[in-house]
Amino acid sequence: MGRARVAVPVDAAHFDCKPQGTPMTYQPNVLLFDQDPVLRRATALLLGNRGALVSPAATLEEAISLSRERVYDVALIDLAPGTKGAREILGRLRREGALPRRIVFCAEEPVSCDGADDVSEVLLKPYAFGRLLSTIFVEQSPRPSTRSGVFPRLRLVRGGLAS
Repeated sequence: MGRARVAVPVDAAHFDCKPQGTPMTYQPNVLLFDQDPVLRRATALLLGNRGALVSPAATLEEAISLSRERVYDVALIDLAPGTKGAREILGRLRREGALPRRIVFCAEEPVSCDGADDVSEVLLKPYAFGRLLSTIFVEQSPRPSTRSGVFPRLRLVRGGLAS
């Protein structure tokens, strides 16, 4: 009758976390930099269950070290209060590691990324997980060619017929 409810901390590693839904066809390499261990683990599980190859990092030094070991498609960087600024993080990654093709920042308030051409997107917290997934799993299409592929083929066909 008068029973108290008690919160029990649970480690997600003890659950059988099977992928949900249809796997994405694009499998991005994601560098995940988040100082909060719970959010880092939850985000890594969410992205990993959808097919991403996630390398989590708790510190900027760890993120820089990981960026030297693998080429990443996306860096997902959490700008929590107390972390270094966006420009400093990008600068150190560029100087000391390897900067991924796309950079996505997560922040509690709007972040100024003026002059930072590397930043693809800023997600404001709290964001929907669907929004995160659509941001991370965007396939980078190759840049359009300035030359048309149709006309050279027509010229080759015409040249072949005239000979």
